[in-house]
Amino acid sequence: MEKSENRDALQLACELTRSIYRLTREKGFGVDCGLKRKIREAAVSSMHHISEGYDSQSDEASIRSMRCAKWSCTEVQNELQVALDRQYLLPGEFEDLSEQASRTRIAILGFIDHLAGCDVERLNIEL
Repeated sequence: MEKSENRDALQLACELTRSIYRLTREKGFGVDCGLKRKIREAAVSSMHHISEGYDSQSDEASIRSMRCAKWSCTEVQNELQVALDRQYLLPGEFEDLSEQASRTRIAILGFIDHLAGCDVERLNIEL
């Protein structure tokens, strides 16, 4: 996989993080500090794990980091659902941000698939 493809995943994660920070500066998040902290941490975590995966010294370590990044995107989506249920965001905002998290997750999965395709038998990692 080219560096630019990994940067695409990182760029998407950065955009997701910016969107989450923008969202959590307003609305009901001011009174729900726990949810605000969790959704921000999950978004930032996706960025950190992508960077760690790219910098890893082995395919196995890269895949492990990328899987954590993928899980962080899922966590963002879960926290968005909580925010929607609490009426901290509108349904359209939920859909847009959830789609943004999905696009990031798909880019991460592409990187995982590329790495796992290198030697799936040797890595013995369940995707």
